[in-house]
Amino acid sequence: MDVAQLKRFATPPKDLSSPYGQLYGAVVSWCAWEALYVALYVPLVARLVLPRKGAAADPAAAPARLWRIKLVNALHGALVGPVGIYALYLSDEFTKDATTAALTFDGAWLRNNLLTLEDLDHAPALCCLTVGFLAWDLMHSPEWDERDWLLALSRLVAILAWPVAITQRVAHWFILVFISFEVSSPLLQATWLTRTAYGAHSSAHFAASASCSLKFLLFRTTSIPFLAFAYLQAKPWACDEQPCAISHPHLRALTAVCLALPSLLNVLGTLRIFAGAAKLFEEKEVDVIPADKLKNIKDD
Repeated sequence: MDVAQLKRFATPPKDLSSPYGQLYGAVVSWCAWEALYVALYVPLVARLVLPRKGAAADPAAAPARLWRIKLVNALHGALVGPVGIYALYLSDEFTKDATTAALTFDGAWLRNNLLTLEDLDHAPALCCLTVGFLAWDLMHSPEWDERDWLLALSRLVAILAWPVAITQRVAHWFILVFISFEVSSPLLQATWLTRTAYGAHSSAHFAASASCSLKFLLFRTTSIPFLAFAYLQAKPWACDEQPCAISHPHLRALTAVCLALPSLLNVLGTLRIFAGAAKLFEEKEVDVIPADKLKNIKDD
């Protein structure tokens, strides 16, 4: 790489909607998240944000690198989630009109406009920031506390598909919706942090779990019917039937799959919440059964 190429790469692109702009933004984002992760290894910073040994649930039993990954995840959600919500409701006119049409089930507007050429204010920058983070998180996936292949697959699909949608100027509204879902991520990480630091039966963990579930239901579960309606009205798999900027058949198939995947994950997440709540109530019922009756039940 010669000096001219180095200077070109060091110069931020003016248009983040271009392929080079998306690549540049994602690389810078990845570097920023990795720098934050490495900064958490600095002794002074680590002493401030990481748990000390000797806490109730022995946080030292969890690898320190896992604490750092959880903290970076929480910071990403706290940053992009609120900005995504702001973009959906308070930014450019097209985004606000699309959000209103989805919430009011305005099928005619969605069919005629949702997959036409878009150039939304916040979508390119938020996409770069999130794609860089998703790539960073996948790089650290061997250090995850649980192997979630569906989550890994969804993140890989987003890394590959979202920049294409941005450069093709389609489906920006859907991307903003998906990014706004990250607003529930900090509380999701808080459930792990409180469980590890204070124990699974602590009040802190119960409060974090309840808050996370409520926020998930508020921001993700309630969006399922509206997002599904918008998806079915836009019909990314059948763009010949209505105004649509997606001309290539392979790009249509990619769009159809990618736009449906987050809603599927939200459905699965909602089912997990209800299953967890049912299990909790069952445990409570067992706890209140008198010991003599419980013995009779076991004998039967």
